[in-house]
Amino acid sequence: RSYRSNFDIENLVFTSRVHKDDRGVLIENLNYKAGSSSFISTINKNKVRGNHFHTIKIERFRFFGGNIDVTIRKLFDDKCYKFNFNSSLENFIDIPTYFTHSIINNDSMPALGVFSSIPRFKKNSPDTYQENVL
Repeated sequence: RSYRSNFDIENLVFTSRVHKDDRGVLIENLNYKAGSSSFISTINKNKVRGNHFHTIKIERFRFFGGNIDVTIRKLFDDKCYKFNFNSSLENFIDIPTYFTHSIINNDSMPALGVFSSIPRFKKNSPDTYQENVL
């Protein structure tokens, strides 16, 4: 038997904190102490998420619906790279360290994004530094 097979059947439902603002909703999906975390987010029309970089954390983004532009720029460089995600479920993007990044939904309907990171998000040391891409 595994540890998971011995769960108390009455305690299988968990609650996540929901963060909501004009950009959309952000909900923590998984946060493994072993080292990774995952978030689910809506991205409202013409709203920007991101404009920050990480020195340790590597992120992966996947989008469902919408017409998403992900723009990245290496710190201390002026060259920007723009990647478009338009309802193509097989595509995702990995964000390297020391690249500031932003996400914008150009569609009229909210899009859904799934964000994974290694190492996991830690509230007391988030490794997130504000820096506009453009």
